[in-house]
Parts: sequence; C-alpha cells; structure tokens
Amino acid sequence: MIRLVVHGARFEEIIADNKELMKLKFMEKAMHHVMIQARNISKNQLCPVKTGMLRDSIYIRKTGTLTYEMGATMYYGVWHEYGSYNIQEGTVENPRLIKTGYSPFLRPALWRTIKKFPELINQYIDEIMLK
Repeated sequence: MIRLVVHGARFEEIIADNKELMKLKFMEKAMHHVMIQARNISKNQLCPVKTGMLRDSIYIRKTGTLTYEMGATMYYGVWHEYGSYNIQEGTVENPRLIKTGYSPFLRPALWRTIKKFPELINQYIDEIMLK
C-alpha cells in the first residue's frame, strides 16, 4: 500500500481561510484525478500479468482530506513491488538461496502522474477565479 498525502504552507492557508474552502474541493478533485490516472497506468502498463489477479486487485481508496492510498490486495503484490530475498529453491539435500527480481508497478505509476498535480490544481483554481 502506498499512501499519498498533501502537505504544505499553502494547503494550511487554504484550510484556514473559510473563503478559500472552495479551493479545497478542487484540490480533492485534482487529487482524485491523479490517483485514477496512477491506478490506470499501474493496471494497464506496469503490472506484471500472468493470471491477471494481481492487476485486478489494484485499488485506490480515499482515507481522509486529501489523503488517498493505492495498493494491491493480492499477497504477492509486495514481492513484485519490492522484490524478495533469500528464497530457498532446490531440494532439502541441495538447497539454493536466490534473490528474485522485482518489477514495481505502484510507485512508478504514482511518480508519473504526481507531476501533473500542481498543474491540475492551478487549472481548477483558475476555474474558480473565472466564475
């Protein structure tokens, strides 16, 4: 599971100023848009697929104000995301320890889309100012 939270001085100002609470709604909208894009990139481009169960288990969930989490419910998703070490392979008489590779699919998708977040916020805030 990866948790994405927005912090910063400007965010605190927006929450503190009641007139600016409309901007919070648009920040939520931008954040949701970014998370949906990250999930779609993760599912369609980055997730390793053998049976499709890992791909189908990828989710996003809103956990609070400007807080989302993205993850996969299949137990082996963490092995793909971070790799696994010292897996025993072979027989009892001839054990062999190996390090398996990894193919991250959640973090790269999030990093690709998070770059668009400031641009989306500015776009939504400009919409408010024009109204």
